[in-house]
Amino acid sequence: MIRRCNEPGNTSYKNYGSKGISVCDEWTNSFIEWKNYISSLPNAFKDGYSLDRINTYGNYEPGNVRWASYKTQVLNSRIDRRNKSGYVGVWRTGRAISWTASITVDGDQNTLGSYRTPKLAAIERDKFIIKNELWEYPLQVLTHKSQP
Repeated sequence: MIRRCNEPGNTSYKNYGSKGISVCDEWTNSFIEWKNYISSLPNAFKDGYSLDRINTYGNYEPGNVRWASYKTQVLNSRIDRRNKSGYVGVWRTGRAISWTASITVDGDQNTLGSYRTPKLAAIERDKFIIKNELWEYPLQVLTHKSQP
């Protein structure tokens, strides 16, 4: 974590440190503080789980890390640089003026429809997540109070 954020020679630095992601001073300066914090989180050191940043654009700091499964971490990825909509699972339909929303669940792609704006498409994607209780998928526009 510290190496990929602080050492330009690290192979992962281009995806972390060069993008401005850092480790809070408290954890950089004290392994014990870091270890105590991550040990107190749900699923700490559970098989199949590793540390994940909740906000992928945020830093490694208290409140922004969790133990997450590989699947959850993949779903919590940054938006691809080629994405023009600003939302995961939303893209322009050819040269048309509509935006398509989709979501892949367990390897099956679900096309949810075409919408006038990217935000409307993202809202429909969020509604699908909520309706199907797919809590490992991050919501992009809506929030839901019963989400765990």
